[in-house]
Amino acid sequence: MNKIIAYILLLFAFSSSVFGVDNDMIVSCDSQSLCEINEIIDTTKNKKKKIRLLESLAVKSMEANQYDLAMDIYVKLLVLKKIPKNKKFQYYVKLGDIYGFKKEYILSMQNYRKAMFLYKKNIDIRLKVGSIFLKSNLYNLAEDTFLDALDINKNSSVAKNGLGDVFYRQEIYTKAMKYYSQINSEDYNEESVVKIVDCYRNLNRIDEAISILKAFTIKNKNPELLFLLGLLYIDKNEYMQARDLFLELIKQDEKNFKLCLYLASLYDLIEDNVNAKKMFNRAYAINSSYAAIDFMQAKIAYKMGNLPEAKKYARDSYSKAKTVFVKDQAQRLLNFLNAVK
Repeated sequence: MNKIIAYILLLFAFSSSVFGVDNDMIVSCDSQSLCEINEIIDTTKNKKKKIRLLESLAVKSMEANQYDLAMDIYVKLLVLKKIPKNKKFQYYVKLGDIYGFKKEYILSMQNYRKAMFLYKKNIDIRLKVGSIFLKSNLYNLAEDTFLDALDINKNSSVAKNGLGDVFYRQEIYTKAMKYYSQINSEDYNEESVVKIVDCYRNLNRIDEAISILKAFTIKNKNPELLFLLGLLYIDKNEYMQARDLFLELIKQDEKNFKLCLYLASLYDLIEDNVNAKKMFNRAYAINSSYAAIDFMQAKIAYKMGNLPEAKKYARDSYSKAKTVFVKDQAQRLLNFLNAVK
């Protein structure tokens, strides 16, 4: 797009306050157009309009994943004379966010610290800094920063979740739960629930893990969370509850290989050989490349008295095995079956 069209779009943006049209017109521009509009804005004399247009262009550049252009614009805004303190804070935060998107965490931190210097009691910027420390595996610094955020707002669920993450990432589950348990359940999301459940599971507190998942999945019917609930039922030897839950999930997703495989294994666990075989057959029809399915089929065929079929599956398992361990197990099973008279 040439500069004439870019200039028309710019004029359109200038007239937005008069005609009631917002600056979203820029959203359709390509990267070249955004750069050309940026060049035109440089010639603008009216400071307020220049700031407004640059801010709008920075947002549109971000939305178009033109991060370098957005950074250039925020740097340009920062060097303008007599910029209000709150505006400088905003621009430093935006620069920190952009560097964060680019995974350039040192530069992200530098800009966040400049923002923090302007507003020392702003909790949002401390949470961003804590997140950067966490992503960089600087756990002590992350902990201190999230604790500072709690000093500003003792009810911050984000700060408590951050502290929980600090210890969860280090597999210090008791201390992670110290903070996760302080979060209001209304602030739970799928990610936080999975981490809390994993903590309880590692601490062998299965009842609490089940309670959390059951409460959360009343409204959120995420199949992965319900599947996790089924695994917890198995942990607790509540096989019928796990079976019923897996059956409901399979009704919703009949070709889910993982569900078929786990339900087949569950049937095998409770010695329901007929249904185990049916479900392994179903899993096999979806994906026949797994040696483990043939291995389990061989065991079930043997338990059901079908020795020739058991041997066939054992041989298939051996031929498909991709690891020494699985190949060795298949060979052992085949040797056992060949010895049966």
